[in-house]
Amino acid sequence: MSSSASIYTGWLNVRSLGNKAKAVRELITDDNLDIVVLSETWHVTPDAGCIQKVKPCGYTLFDAVREKDPHHGGLAILLCTNFTGSRIALSGVYISKFECLAVQVAIGGLLLVVVAIYRPGSERPVPQFFDELTELLEFIVQRKCPFVIGGDFNIHVEDPSDPNAKRLTSVLAGFGLEQRVERPTHRRGGTLDVVILPKEIANVSVTVAQLWSKGNHSYDVTFDHGLVVAQLLTTDLTAFSTTTAVSHLGKASSSDKAAGEPIGEHERVLTVLIDSFSNHRLPGKAVYIPIPSYSHSINFVLSRSHS
Repeated sequence: MSSSASIYTGWLNVRSLGNKAKAVRELITDDNLDIVVLSETWHVTPDAGCIQKVKPCGYTLFDAVREKDPHHGGLAILLCTNFTGSRIALSGVYISKFECLAVQVAIGGLLLVVVAIYRPGSERPVPQFFDELTELLEFIVQRKCPFVIGGDFNIHVEDPSDPNAKRLTSVLAGFGLEQRVERPTHRRGGTLDVVILPKEIANVSVTVAQLWSKGNHSYDVTFDHGLVVAQLLTTDLTAFSTTTAVSHLGKASSSDKAAGEPIGEHERVLTVLIDSFSNHRLPGKAVYIPIPSYSHSINFVLSRSHS
C-alpha cells in the first residue's frame, strides 16, 4: 500500500478476466498496488463473477461495460482500502472512438483524478479519435487538481516516426502533458500501454513487468501485455494541487481582458509552477493549460496552435 510519500498505480490490459481474475487479484496484492486500472476486462455486467473476483478484500471497484459489445472491451478501476473514490460523469464530452472511465480519488486531504482509456486495436486511429481525446483532456485539466491518464491506446508510442505517435505527442504537448512509459508493454514488442501526466509532475518512476514471460510470474494463465507500475510522489501531487489552486490557473479568466492576455497570464503562472517543484525545467518551452472560461472550440484551436 502507499506510504505517506508514494502512491503505486498499476495499469494492465488483461484481455479477458474470464480465466485471469484470480491471477490479477494476486498481482494486485503481491505488488501492493494502491490504484489499479484494467482494460479489456470483457465483463458483461457490473456484477459479473470475473469482475467481482478480481477485487481484493477491502478494495473499491468502479467499472464500465462496453455498451455495444459487452463481450469485449470493458474497463475497471480499483482503489485500495485507504482510498475513497467517486465516478466522474463526463458531461458534455462526446466519445465514440475509445472507451473511458474516470474516477476522482480522495487520498487523505489530496484529490487525484484517474482516467482509464482503451482504444481498440482492431481499427486504425482516425482524426476523430484525436479530436475526442482533445475534448476529454480539456474537461480533465479544468478540474484543477492532479490527474493521471493511461491505458491501452494501441499506438506505437515507442516509434518516433509513427504518424499516430507523432499526433498523440502533439496533442499531449498542447496541454503540457507527457507519456512516461519507455519499455515494451506487449509480448510482440512495442509500447502500446501508456501513462500520461503533467510535465510539472516530474519525479515519477515507471516499471513494466513482462508478464508474457513465464519466468516473471507463477500464474497458469497467459498475458499478452505487461503490468505497468507508476510510482507517484504525494509531494509532487500536493505541490501541483496547491500551487494551481492559489494561482490564476485555478480561477476563471476575466471576460473583459484582451484575447491574448489570459494566455500570457496562464503561461507565466505555469512557468512559476515548473520552477517551483520540477527538477526538469525546459527553458523556452511553452506549456498550455486551457482557460476555464473559454469555449471548447477556442480551447481546441489554442491547444493546436501551441502544440
